[in-house]
Amino acid sequence: MVTKDAPTTAAPLSGVGTRRKPRRSLAPWLLLSPAGVAVVLVTVIPIGFLVFASFTDYDQRSLFTGEFSMVGLAQYVEIFTSAEFWKSVLRTGVC
Repeated sequence: MVTKDAPTTAAPLSGVGTRRKPRRSLAPWLLLSPAGVAVVLVTVIPIGFLVFASFTDYDQRSLFTGEFSMVGLAQYVEIFTSAEFWKSVLRTGVC
């Protein structure tokens, strides 16, 4: 019985054996963007403003006039050296 072997150097089929990168769709980002905007508006901006205001002598009048002065860490030093602050921390932690 005589068998004929197939040629060993067959031409590759187009697209077979080659890997394509998965196509990244823009749709998930477009669907998530309203939620991202809401998170920024509701959390990040107010927290950023509070950090800014903690380093100034910002008050209600400053809200309308826009005049304030930077006091830096002076307010934090005043709080952490206050006996009333530490009493309130102990009361809050114990109860």
